Amino acid sequence: MSAGRDREKVKQTKKLVKLALDAGWTEAEIARKCRVTAEKVSTWKNGKARGRRHELKPLLDAFGWRLRRGKMRVYLVVDPDAGPKWEETETGRRLLACTEELEILERQHGDLLEALKSMSCSLSSDVRERAAQALERLTARLASLNDSPRADAAGNDTSADRPLPIEGPVDAVPQATRRRGTRRGRERVGSVESSRQALERQIAAGRRLVDMTPAEASGLARLHELLERFGGAPRRRIELERTKHTEALGIRIGCVPGRVVFSHVFTRPLAREGRTRHIVRHPAFRWVVHFHGDAGAFTVVRQRRRLLSAPRRQAWNGHLSTALGTHFNRNAQVLGGIIVDCVDSSDDAARWVSEIEPPMDLEALLAYVDASIHQPDRPHGPNDEVTLPFLLRKALIEQGFDVPGVVFHGAD
Repeated sequence: MSAGRDREKVKQTKKLVKLALDAGWTEAEIARKCRVTAEKVSTWKNGKARGRRHELKPLLDAFGWRLRRGKMRVYLVVDPDAGPKWEETETGRRLLACTEELEILERQHGDLLEALKSMSCSLSSDVRERAAQALERLTARLASLNDSPRADAAGNDTSADRPLPIEGPVDAVPQATRRRGTRRGRERVGSVESSRQALERQIAAGRRLVDMTPAEASGLARLHELLERFGGAPRRRIELERTKHTEALGIRIGCVPGRVVFSHVFTRPLAREGRTRHIVRHPAFRWVVHFHGDAGAFTVVRQRRRLLSAPRRQAWNGHLSTALGTHFNRNAQVLGGIIVDCVDSSDDAARWVSEIEPPMDLEALLAYVDASIHQPDRPHGPNDEVTLPFLLRKALIEQGFDVPGVVFHGAD
């Protein structure tokens, strides 16, 4: 706090003293904490005088946030004293260990899994034999396709000389007819080439399955087992289990004073079905950073989307099925951009459940964010790892904070 600001008079002195008295403080206690006389406290109480900021600092630290209700946010907060964190429970440790093993197996044997999907084979003890049989059929189909008449890009048959479909010299054929024939030829060439490329990809996948080692076969079997257990969405399973644990512990309402200086949403890619299959970005987690001007400290609020419990999700999906005539029976489905297993509300605050970190200074805030992107249990993705540290510093610099390591270029 600068010397000039330190001696500023506080306009809301009377209200601040009233808040302290309502909280059970006595005038003598206020005088002792503020290091002033009881007579001065009496003049503050009656509104006859205003205290200076350095005098009222104990009251500002204790009750100042109640003077800034317009700069305060209300959150649904996980009660930290209600029980162990989900990560410390037996279920949490087991699921996190399985998820870590799954990620390792996907890096090691992901190509085998893709080959299995490409060949439309189910995993069993005789997968090599069935892949070999399928490989023979695909090779025969490719040979048959290669023996079929070839055409060039203009649609002209290059495998043999064939008579023109229209009698007479070429110049007598209308130009529009020749253009139409050329376009159809190109479409035919494109279709044949697409089929040939698809067969070649399937053959490569089949050879990969036939040539896999016993160790790779064992790893593929374990990978398939874990994916079946998680329903193909391990992160979603973890979020659901975490939600169940949170609801069992209970949540409370918490208030965080101070203006918001930074907010970042962590998204997850999610497949959306329709006429075409495409990817939407689902907001799954969020960080909100508050700044407490009087204390010069920051508070990080870590949020995640609230998920409907199993009974509520089934009931909600039933309502959607009735309204739309569509049966919903999978987790994390997208309907018009709405995730049907997430809590929805017209007020955004009701969609999130939060965990609040203790206040920290600027240096500790930067260190906290830089360290978080290297922790596997955090919600960040690959894009967040390379953008989040910069975006935080950018927001702080633009709001006038003295961020270390910044170089200013240009005129003074």
